[in-house]
Amino acid sequence: MEKEAVFNYMDLLKVQLTSEIDAADIENYFPQTISQIVIESDSDYIISYNVSQYETLKKTLPSFEDQNRKFPFRSAPAISKNVNGWILSYFFANRYSDDYFIANSKDKIYIIADKYDSNIVIRILNELVVRKLLEKGYFPIHASAVVDLEDGKADLFFGDKGSGKSTIFFEKTAHDNYLPLANDICFVGVENGRAMTYSMTFDITFHKSLLINNKDFVIKDDKVRCNPLQFCELIEKPWIYKSPLKSLNYTALNLNDDFEIQRISPEIMLDLLLKYGKDRDFMFDDTLNINNLYPNYDYNVLIQHVPFLTSVKGNIVDNRKSKNRGGIV
Repeated sequence: MEKEAVFNYMDLLKVQLTSEIDAADIENYFPQTISQIVIESDSDYIISYNVSQYETLKKTLPSFEDQNRKFPFRSAPAISKNVNGWILSYFFANRYSDDYFIANSKDKIYIIADKYDSNIVIRILNELVVRKLLEKGYFPIHASAVVDLEDGKADLFFGDKGSGKSTIFFEKTAHDNYLPLANDICFVGVENGRAMTYSMTFDITFHKSLLINNKDFVIKDDKVRCNPLQFCELIEKPWIYKSPLKSLNYTALNLNDDFEIQRISPEIMLDLLLKYGKDRDFMFDDTLNINNLYPNYDYNVLIQHVPFLTSVKGNIVDNRKSKNRGGIV
């Protein structure tokens, strides 16, 4: 029998996972966050999984017809209604999972599906993290981020699609003294006069040419795909979830030009963030009816509190090789 576990996301969120949830699957996407020590009164939420009530609930779908669709953060669209003090939501099937229901009231969250799928649990945990970050006034940036081992502060890299955000994330963490914080989405904000960033964890992809050793990863269209725990094991470093923010870096890597880093003005950085800071999937409808908050993209305030604003361009791989920096992969 599986044991109950606790998902602990930094100082923000603590969630009890009941025994039918495979905690090892969760740790694949949230390394170092799972504990087998359960103190129920100390948890913000309790998540349970049920496969016996799915068919019964499916018959109630006609009663949802007059509900508007909601589009939560990186999840399937949903329709919700209030049933005797509970929020009952139906999530439509998409390419990542079959359809399912969520029933939640206060601190209790029930997932009801026709079979177990850890991806649904991971999506709900991401949604709970997002709700907490929005309460703190944080907002998302489509970016990767790494933490400098020398000063414990983060460098954030954003840019257009294909600009090298994943490449610089890999290069910094695999071949230099940096720890992984985010490979695709960061939440950023200002606390007590200090710019901070929190991590969101998703599958990591990078070009197969960057992988020197023969690892058992999925490779498709010349791209290596792995989960965050696999990546931590590959580079032999832990994942970081929160850090002071040292720099914002507009990224435009390419193979044909020399590598260069240049300081840029706050005005140019603002224009670049407005153009490239958001992902097309940035939708934040609150299907769980927790706080119904949406991001306030206050780039101006963020820029004022980040010490270094730069652009990063050119061939970072050749730059690393020319300096004879090694690495472990």
